[in-house]
Amino acid sequence: MAGTWHWKEGKSDSRKLLYDPGNWGDLFKAAWLTRILPAMNPDQVCDLFAGAATYELSSRTRSRMQIIADDLLSQAMESFVKDAVWPSAATLCRSLLVPSAKVTVCDLDEERQESYRHQTGIAVYEPDDAWVVLSDVTKQHNTDGIRSAVCACLSAETGLLILDPFDVLAVWREVMPVIISAAKKTTVLLYVYNRSAKNEERLRDYRAFCSSMEKELGGISCMRGRIAADGFLPKAHHELWLMGDGVAKQTELAATLEAVTMKLEDALRRASCFSVR
Repeated sequence: MAGTWHWKEGKSDSRKLLYDPGNWGDLFKAAWLTRILPAMNPDQVCDLFAGAATYELSSRTRSRMQIIADDLLSQAMESFVKDAVWPSAATLCRSLLVPSAKVTVCDLDEERQESYRHQTGIAVYEPDDAWVVLSDVTKQHNTDGIRSAVCACLSAETGLLILDPFDVLAVWREVMPVIISAAKKTTVLLYVYNRSAKNEERLRDYRAFCSSMEKELGGISCMRGRIAADGFLPKAHHELWLMGDGVAKQTELAATLEAVTMKLEDALRRASCFSVR
């Protein structure tokens, strides 16, 4: 449905990643998940833009975690840090949830999808386009394979659907109907890479996106958080939208998500607001 994003240069196995695993956006999402999962205790989790199961843990990410100094995040990441890897959201969810909770992944890239085959307790299907999958499920066109797992998540008593596309703002008019449809059935965690600070056109489009989301959500509850993409003259921001009827009941969760969001934003500022040499 949307254009394909390539995660590596060229075609060799050693090609360079076009993505910084454990960046501030990943840390932001992980910090939220360490709060969301205990509060909601979902019995079904689907991550439809799952990425690879794990990535090599960089020194940059280690430094970022030290700057944040968040106990919950550090505890959740302890075993992964020991193994020198950064976990995907699905891998992190699997480590934090009870064994009976079902975690399902989908990714359009065969190499990333295949990396989950050796992960215990994670259901893996054939590579597929997440937006097409969601469209089929919401329109009840096809309920085989990964679509059956998404259907189960949407109908679960406490489901969590994770959507972390590369650039949802580039296709939001096309995909908003399926996002809203999913949020009416289960809890949705949506990641948005917000580059509206770059120019007036992007800012207008972002405002239109926010206005349309708020209108289409109607009475559905939503929590939103935003941090800068980096501490040095940021021209982009990482955003998380937590949407769903069950969200309204989570008053304590709102407070803890606000606190950790402010903590990350403060860490970003501390890392670059002053220097001496």
